[in-house]
Amino acid sequence: MTSFGPFQLFAERRLLTRDGEPVQLGGRALDILIHLAARPGEIVGKQALMEAVWPARVVEENNLTVHISALRRLLADEADGRSVIQTVPGRGYIFLSDGAKTTPSASGPLPPSQPFTQPAMARLTSSFVGRVQERAALIVQLSEHALVTVTAIGGMGKTRLARQVALELAPAYPDGVHIAELASVENPVLAIEQIAALFPLGSADRPTTERLVVLLRNRRLLLVLDNCEHLIEPVSRLVAEVLAHCPGVSILATSREALRVAGECVFRLRPLQVPGRTEGLSAAEAIRYDAVALFVERTLATVPGFVFDDAAAVAIAGICTQLDGIALAIEMAVPRLRILTLEQVGLRLHESLRVLSAPDRTAVPRHRTLRAMMDWSYALLSAGEQALLRRLSVFAAAADFEAVLAVAEDAASAEPELLDQLAGLVDKSLVVADTAARPARYRLLETVRHYARDRLAESGETGLRGRHARHYADKFEAAAAAWPTTSSPDWLAIVAADIDELRAALTWSFAAGNAPDLGLRLAGASMPLWWELPNLPLREGRGWFDRAIPHIGPETPPLVAARVWLGHSWRDVRFGDTENFPSAERAVALFRAAGDLTGLGAALWRAGSAILTSETHAEAHLYLAEAERVLRQVPPGKWLTLCLVKLGDLRMRYGEDAAALAAYEEAMALARRTRHWYGLMNGGSNMAELLFHLGRRADALAQLRSLRDELPIALRTPLTATLAAQLVIADQPGDAADAIAEVVDIAPAIGFTASLAWAIEALALLRARDGDAAVAARLAGYAGTILPSPATRAGARRAVFAELNATLARLLPADGLDSLKLQGAGWTEATAVSASWSALAACEAA
Repeated sequence: MTSFGPFQLFAERRLLTRDGEPVQLGGRALDILIHLAARPGEIVGKQALMEAVWPARVVEENNLTVHISALRRLLADEADGRSVIQTVPGRGYIFLSDGAKTTPSASGPLPPSQPFTQPAMARLTSSFVGRVQERAALIVQLSEHALVTVTAIGGMGKTRLARQVALELAPAYPDGVHIAELASVENPVLAIEQIAALFPLGSADRPTTERLVVLLRNRRLLLVLDNCEHLIEPVSRLVAEVLAHCPGVSILATSREALRVAGECVFRLRPLQVPGRTEGLSAAEAIRYDAVALFVERTLATVPGFVFDDAAAVAIAGICTQLDGIALAIEMAVPRLRILTLEQVGLRLHESLRVLSAPDRTAVPRHRTLRAMMDWSYALLSAGEQALLRRLSVFAAAADFEAVLAVAEDAASAEPELLDQLAGLVDKSLVVADTAARPARYRLLETVRHYARDRLAESGETGLRGRHARHYADKFEAAAAAWPTTSSPDWLAIVAADIDELRAALTWSFAAGNAPDLGLRLAGASMPLWWELPNLPLREGRGWFDRAIPHIGPETPPLVAARVWLGHSWRDVRFGDTENFPSAERAVALFRAAGDLTGLGAALWRAGSAILTSETHAEAHLYLAEAERVLRQVPPGKWLTLCLVKLGDLRMRYGEDAAALAAYEEAMALARRTRHWYGLMNGGSNMAELLFHLGRRADALAQLRSLRDELPIALRTPLTATLAAQLVIADQPGDAADAIAEVVDIAPAIGFTASLAWAIEALALLRARDGDAAVAARLAGYAGTILPSPATRAGARRAVFAELNATLARLLPADGLDSLKLQGAGWTEATAVSASWSALAACEAA
C-alpha cells in the first residue's frame, strides 16, 4: 500500500481510497497512477507510460493527457493546489509526494488446512473498467457475510465484477478461488455435478452434496457461482448445506434474482454511471463516468485513430445514457464505430434490441444479442410475470402501484397477485423499484421497455393505453380540483412525477383513431401543471391546448370543454391580451351553464384580465368584479389571489390607491398561504409599481429585490423585468443591465414574451440615454408590437415608456424614428434577443 496525503493506493487490489473511502477512478487512470506511484521521484516518459498502460496498442497522446488531467484534479493538495503528479517538460511525468510511504499488504493470519491443487485464475479477456465503489463495497460485504449474491438484469456486468473481485481477493484464500460457470448448464439435475467437478471428491459412495461438504468443511476458499438464475432451486439447496457445515467457505454468486438462503447478503448492481447532462460536457468531465470510460476504453482498442475530445464526449455520453449504462449494450455498440460515426450510432439506438450484437464469437448464445439476452430473462418468468412486464411497457417512465393496478389488473391478476408478480419482477432485476419515493414508484430500463413493448405487440393485447390514459385523466382532474386551495409545493409533489405519463397519454389520445375525448379531459386538467413545474413549460402547455381545441364538439361534456377553453385563454403572463378573450368568454359561458363556481370565477378573472386595456377597462371591471363576487363564495385560494391582483391594477388605474394597495396586500397574504409563486410574483411586482407611483421608491425596490431572492430564477422573470425598469429609473444602470440580461436569457426559453418586451423596453432607454438612438428605436419598435397599449404600463414601466419616447423624439426626426421602429417591429423574437445581447454588450462597454 502506498500512502500520500489523504490517499491510500492498494495496487494489488486496484483500489484508491481517500481517508478510507473508495475513490471513483477509471481503469486506465488507475493504471497510470499505479505505474507512476511504483516509481516515486523517477521521470517516466510519455511513450513508456503509454506502452505500460496500453500494451501492444497504438494510442493517441491525447488519451494519456485526458487521464493525467483528471488525476491531477483528483489528487491536488487542498492546501496549495499542487498535485502529486507533475509534468517534466519534454521528458514525461513524475510522481512527487513528500509524505508518500509504502507498506506491505496483509490479510491477517489464516487457519491451517491441508491444501489441494488450486485452479489457475483465468485472465479477463479485456481490461476491467470502473466500478471502484462497487468493488470496494463487495469486498467489504464478503468480509462480513458468508454468502453474497450480486443481482442485476442480464448484461449489467455481474460476471465481470465477480471475477474481478475474486481475482483481487485470491491471496486471502489459502485454498483458492473456485469458479463454477453455470450459464451453459440447462438441466437443474446437473447443477450440483457442475459445481462438484471443481473439486477432487473421490469415489461416488455417498451423495455428491455430502461428499462436497465433507471436503470443504475445514477449507478456506472462495466459491464463485456464476449465472444461477435458471438453477435457483438446486443451487440454493447446495449453498445452504455448505454454509451450515463449512465455516471457512465464502460464496459469491451472480444471478438475476436472489437465492433466498438464510444469511444471504444481496448486492444489487446498478447500471454504470452516466452523465446527468450532455450539453457543455468536456472530455475530462465525461471520462469520470464509468459508462463513458468503458465506451472510450473499448473504442480505443477497436477503432484506429479514434480521438476522445469534447465533441466525442458529448456523443458518447448520449449513447451511454440511451443504453441505460448497461455494460453489455455499451460493449455491443462500440464495434459499430468501425462503419458508423458516433452520431450515426446514437441515431440508431432506438432499434438497439435488433442492431446490437456481441463481437465475441465465444460469448454464450444469450449474450450474443440484446434481444437474446432479454429472451432468456423473459423465458424464466411465470406467465403472470410475463403479462405484467408487457403491460408495464405502457408507462413512459415510473409509476406508482395505483397506476400499475389501473393498467394491469384483470380477472386473472387481481391486486394480491399483481403485488406478488411485481415483487418477482423487482427480485429478478427487470423492474427498478424506487422505494425512497412516496409512494414507491416502479420503472423499466429503456432497453427492457423496448423489449416488453415488442412482446406486448406480439401478444395482441389491446386496451392498455386506454386504461393508462383514463387513469391519468382521473388523477389529473382530481389534482386540478384540489389545486386552488392546496400549497403549491405539496400539490406539485403529488403530480410532478407523472408529467411523462401525462405527455404519453395526451400523445396517444390525440393520435388518429384513438381517444380524443380522453385527450380533452387530460388537456383541461393539465392547466395548473404547466404553471407550477419549475421549468415553466408554458409553450408545451399552449401546444396541447391548441391541439385539443379542434376536438371539442357537441358531445363534449360542458365542464371538459370549459376547462380546455380556460387553459387555451391563459397562455402567458401578458394581460390586455385581447386575442385570448374569446376563449375565456366561451369558458365563462360553459362554467356558468354547468354551475361550477370555482371554474366560473377563474374564467371571469381570465376574461377581465384579457381586456384590461385603456379602451376596454370598463368591460374588464365588470368581469373582474363578478369574478371577485363568485370567488368569495368558495374557499379562498389561488384564483381569488389572481383576481385581487387584477382588481388592484384596475383600481390603481382609476386613482383609487388605497383600495389598490388593500387588494394587493390581501392577494399577497393569500399567495403566501398557498405558497403560490405566481401570486407572489404578480402581486409583489404590481404592488411595487403602486409603491413607485406613491413615491415610495425605496420600498418598491426593496420589495422587488426581496421577492427576487425568494423566488427560483425561472419563476421570477416577470418580476425581474419590473425590477429592471425600476433600476433604470433609479439610475442604477449596472444593476439594471444585470436584471435585463437575466430576463433576456430566461424569458424566451419559457415563453414569457411580455416579460421579454418589458426588459427590452428598459434596455432601449439605457441605449437612448447613451445616445445610441437607432438601436434604441429598433428595440422600442419590437417591444411595442408585444405591448401595443400604453395603458398596460404602470409605475416605473410607464416612466420608462414616457422617457424613452421623449428621448427618441429629441434624438431623431419623426420620419426616421418611425422607420427605425418599423424595422424593430418586424423582428422575430430570436432577432430581438440577438440585438438585446449586442445592446447589453454596448452598455457594459459604455
